[in-house]
Amino acid sequence: MTKTNLPLLQKFKRSWIKMIDAAQRLVTCCGSIDDTAKRVVPVSPMEKFPMKKLAWRRGGIHPEDRIRLYMNPQIESDGNDYASMKDAEDVPPPTTLYKALLSTIKQYDTKCKTRAGKNLLSDYIATRRDIKVDLERTFPGEKCWINTKKGQASLKRVLLAYSVLHECKGYVQSMSHIAGRLLCIAREGKKMKSLKIEACVFDLLRKICDRFCPTTYCDGMEGLHQSGAILEELIRDRLPALSTHLEARGSSHLGLILATNWFLPLFCADFSKETTSRILDIIMTEGPDTMYAIAIAILRMNQAYLMNSDLDFYEIFGYLKKFTTRMTNVDLLLANAKREWGFLRLNVFSEKPRMKFL
Repeated sequence: MTKTNLPLLQKFKRSWIKMIDAAQRLVTCCGSIDDTAKRVVPVSPMEKFPMKKLAWRRGGIHPEDRIRLYMNPQIESDGNDYASMKDAEDVPPPTTLYKALLSTIKQYDTKCKTRAGKNLLSDYIATRRDIKVDLERTFPGEKCWINTKKGQASLKRVLLAYSVLHECKGYVQSMSHIAGRLLCIAREGKKMKSLKIEACVFDLLRKICDRFCPTTYCDGMEGLHQSGAILEELIRDRLPALSTHLEARGSSHLGLILATNWFLPLFCADFSKETTSRILDIIMTEGPDTMYAIAIAILRMNQAYLMNSDLDFYEIFGYLKKFTTRMTNVDLLLANAKREWGFLRLNVFSEKPRMKFL
């Protein structure tokens, strides 16, 4: 080969490398190229961040790392282990804000002892009363730390802090199940002081209620109604035979009822501790839209029984409640949910990715 051709080949090689780099950047930002459909397939966050693959695997995320990953799901790893995650710095919880809110709560409690204070802080008193009632209804009969005296006090502080932050107008009953389960998960992780654990859970509660679903945990719960309508439409599309059967049984507002029972408490109310932890792994790392896939997966697993039974409207939901309470094979559930999420992500949520459910 003559010397005169070398510069031309080198120039061609550099151009080819630039083209490959540009294609790789396009795939990273937009997705992978499907040769059969001649379109760009959106990349799942699970594919961009390998750490998220662990949420779908048997056993899920290690208990020691759950809260850290929930607070910072964008942690990347070169492999499928926890090496880089353990080396990464912890995300500092908003301890200062949480301390300030606890101080405000003490001031409110002192003022409530006077007649003038009771008139000024009527919303706070009502919220505090609602929280006290809900504490007794959070995981009743379950042997866990949250049902101890210290656990109840810790949960009460977190819920009151969130309520005071939102001027005593943002508390919803299902928050006690979410915060309670997160407190139990945090205590199973790396050893932290009680104040730091509560601050982490407080921050996660804000993330779920204010960022994931800002129109759900508020007056009117508009987002919950919209999520119920979306779920009902997905049931008609993904499980048409079951949808027809349930409608014939008089199951009106099916999506709204399921969204209230499952979405509002983030599956923390009826499911076991292990199942809830695995489901939270998916929701907190992949995003709350995965709740639709989990709901469809639960119905698909029970489709044969429901269609061959003579259960009426109320008995159907009673059966589903028993199923979720007694379910132990969470790996089977998440395997079905993963397949469902693959379809929904590509065909339903691909055009305009939704970072939160309504």
